Amino acid sequence: MTSEHGSIRFKKILFVCLVIFLCQFSDSDVQASNLPKSLTTATYSWRPFIYEETGTSIRTYTGLDLRLATLIFRKIGVELKCAEEMSWDKLLTELKEGEKDIVISALPNPERFEYAYYSDIFRSSANVLYVRKGGGRKYKMADDRDMLMMFKEKSFRLGVVEGYSYGDVQIDKYISDPANSSQIVRTQNDESLFHILQKGDIDGFLIDQIVGADIAYKKRLRYIADEYPMTISQLPYYVIFSKKTTNPELVKEFNHSLAQIKASGEYSKLVQEYLFPVLLGFTTGQPWFFFVELAGVICFSLSGILLAKKDGYDITGALVLAAMPGVGGGIVRDLIARREHLGIQKAPEYLIAVIFTVLLAYVVININEKLKVRKASSPFLTKVQGGIERIPFNAIVEILDALGLSTLSIIGVVVALETKSYPLWLWGPLFAAITSAGGGVMRDIVRGDFSHPSLKGSFYPEIALIWGFILSVFLLWYSNRLNYYPNEIFAAVMTVIAGSFIMRILAVLFKWRVAPFCDDGTNKFCILNDEKKS
Repeated sequence: MTSEHGSIRFKKILFVCLVIFLCQFSDSDVQASNLPKSLTTATYSWRPFIYEETGTSIRTYTGLDLRLATLIFRKIGVELKCAEEMSWDKLLTELKEGEKDIVISALPNPERFEYAYYSDIFRSSANVLYVRKGGGRKYKMADDRDMLMMFKEKSFRLGVVEGYSYGDVQIDKYISDPANSSQIVRTQNDESLFHILQKGDIDGFLIDQIVGADIAYKKRLRYIADEYPMTISQLPYYVIFSKKTTNPELVKEFNHSLAQIKASGEYSKLVQEYLFPVLLGFTTGQPWFFFVELAGVICFSLSGILLAKKDGYDITGALVLAAMPGVGGGIVRDLIARREHLGIQKAPEYLIAVIFTVLLAYVVININEKLKVRKASSPFLTKVQGGIERIPFNAIVEILDALGLSTLSIIGVVVALETKSYPLWLWGPLFAAITSAGGGVMRDIVRGDFSHPSLKGSFYPEIALIWGFILSVFLLWYSNRLNYYPNEIFAAVMTVIAGSFIMRILAVLFKWRVAPFCDDGTNKFCILNDEKKS
């Protein structure tokens, strides 16, 4: 009787659990049915966040914000459809009228609250002021209030994008005030602001900091404008939903999916793919970086030229040996990464520098050899050659070589990001080492030098590996943040350049060498320094 009673109780409990499960399933089914199957938006030329990809026969839309929004909606079973590019002002008008369902990355604005629902914070950024190249010294500003006063006092002609809110009530009020209309120049997109500044139609413009860095880097417009060293406002961006075509339940599901994606690490991967190449380009695209990198390539070329002289190569052989360490590592890196266009094709100035270096060295070496023959009969020639020999070429070459190593290591990590070579902690340092030292290994193979000095204790590629790894790990950590600023990435890049440069100089001064593997019968790792080998 007891067992029968227990069986009945168990069946009742099982029945109750089944009913609860079916109710939950039914509720989620009803909730899912309330969500639309698809939503529409449009791109509006705002690299790297949302834009139309050019250069292919198929029209594609991409960018960090668009990819992120697409991923969020996909997780709740909603397809996001993107229409062709239009102006920001027109897109907002269509959202208001219900012709578009959502707008990605909008700032809070009292007028928009009347016709749109706002999501949770989607992403954060900052607005900055760009002025003419070298013109920032004319202005003394510490905050937004100083900036607005300067606009009025100097009759500053300000460029803005039509329909944009710049996230600050006073700035938006200044822009919309009819009294200031003669000083406000409106355009349809951010890139055109650079061009009208170049023409002299404006004195400066407001722009998202990362968008400005991207345009200056990708379009090579850094020579036109400078970012004034002052952050105007820290801005939270949102996805806004048309009240005519959507409902609060959809916004709630969107917010829940957004939180899950940020917690899962998927958000960090998108940041690494879209933002970090731009943020790193903020540094690598600067003129000083280019000249330091170029100096390093020339020094790598000199090492090949000296070996060509030693082994009796002709000028063509010297060019091959010089090009290998100078640009060969970058070619190997790009082939491994399956880069669409080799770096040497996009920036042929490095190969041109190698060619000129070889030709100049060919002339100088031949003149020097002739001076050696004639100096006995000419006191003047004896003094000239003596002066040449007193120049500390070795010290100069070592310093420039160390600078080249540090800059090329940065380029290796940038390429790993651009080509989506993951995990970054692995491919970042590998590409850093291949870029800076891979060409030297190729040169030794071409020469038939099987001693491979660059791989036998020189402590050279290891420096690139170490600092490439440090930069890669920093970027992985940084990608988990909500805010990203070019100045912080700039500081990290400068730290890596300084660290790798100092480490290389110390390695030369103190003759640091990497402990080799040696066959001592035990097949163990052992250390052989120069004294023991001698």
